[in-house]
Amino acid sequence: MSTLFAFILLISMGALVVGLVRPSLVRLASRKRVALVFGGAILVSGFIVGATTPNLPKASTPAQTATETSKPAATTSPAKTAPAPVKTATAAPAPVVQKQGAQTDPTAATRQQLEQLVYDAVHGTNANSQPYIRGIDTSQAVDANNPWNADGSPNYTRWTVDVSLNIDGSKTSMDEQMAEIFYSLYSHRKDLYTVEISSYEPLIDKYGNQSDQKVYHAFFDGSDAYKVNWNLDRDTLVYQVIPGLWTVNFDASAINPNLLSK
Repeated sequence: MSTLFAFILLISMGALVVGLVRPSLVRLASRKRVALVFGGAILVSGFIVGATTPNLPKASTPAQTATETSKPAATTSPAKTAPAPVKTATAAPAPVVQKQGAQTDPTAATRQQLEQLVYDAVHGTNANSQPYIRGIDTSQAVDANNPWNADGSPNYTRWTVDVSLNIDGSKTSMDEQMAEIFYSLYSHRKDLYTVEISSYEPLIDKYGNQSDQKVYHAFFDGSDAYKVNWNLDRDTLVYQVIPGLWTVNFDASAINPNLLSK
């Protein structure tokens, strides 16, 4: 850009000189007009050239160069390093001492096994959409021949199992379920004191209210179970032997023949 206006500046200066001598050579009518046109062009182009010309760096003198060379180089301070972490000695964890009360109940495994044997024998729901197993209660019985331990505590050596059933009015089905439970328990455990089974059925009283009532209760004593030949096949034991061995304590059909009639 500065080169263009510098060229215009030179042309205007030359045209101004020629026009002042002979205006017709620059196609203007008078010298006054020549001074006005080319003088203005000189001023404008000169101003633009001056404004657009880049500044040149100043040449350094030998004295300045020597001074700058003699200046000491800037020194940098060494980088600060983070302090090493201080290791602190930690004490070894104290051994965990198990409290006496947190010990596992030694009878829990036996209770769980007895309950599982009952569920293995009878499971599912009856015709009334109730689970066959109503409840299971297990407890330990005192040995009648040796009721006390040396420390004076009761000598619990044998187990009692009390099972509650939900039945749907069929005595045939109830007898089969009871025989299955007796077989499952006594064929696996010979240390049972007794097994009791109570059967419940939904009944309606004379006021129209329905509730589950006990209609049958029987038990199979361990002393009788001990005499059974458990080496016989399962069907023989369940359908022939065991039904003749349990003792009936309560039978609601003796009062109401309509109960347990199927």
